[in-house]
Amino acid sequence: MIEVLIDTYDSAQLVAHLESCVEDMGNFCFSGTFSAEYHHSRTIRDTISAILQKNKVEPPWNRRFALISDELVNNAIEHGSQSGDQNSFMFCIDSSGSPSVTMTVSDAGNGLSRKTAADMETLREKKREERLSGYTNQRGRGLFHIIETLVDALEFHDNERGGLDVTVRKTFC
Repeated sequence: MIEVLIDTYDSAQLVAHLESCVEDMGNFCFSGTFSAEYHHSRTIRDTISAILQKNKVEPPWNRRFALISDELVNNAIEHGSQSGDQNSFMFCIDSSGSPSVTMTVSDAGNGLSRKTAADMETLREKKREERLSGYTNQRGRGLFHIIETLVDALEFHDNERGGLDVTVRKTFC
């Protein structure tokens, strides 16, 4: 696992760094920490996009994972962190056979609207009921309406810092 401090890179530098550390860009994991500032969402998004392009993942999925990473990173900053907090990110790709991606974003747990894994499962069920009834609230559409329909798995776990880990998994056919 390659570990980086995302705050010190732009996406081109981060991709170059990963390429210098990894023998096979189609089968590796990297993790990093980033301060609770929204501009880091772009670095993470553009890095994932470059990795997916190098692995010839179809362009629609490249754009979808840009959306997914933005949503997860921005939610960690908005709901689970305060200014100055450090959040973390992990991305793995396995291109042996059908390519698959696992991505986890972890917040610090200090946000004013932080949630536990149990809170998120309750919210997931509420959003499912809203969709079935035809009502869609403005809040919560990204995570439960958009992301959950795009990925094979959306998981929530409480982390050791008191925050929330959100993991998505997708295998490309």
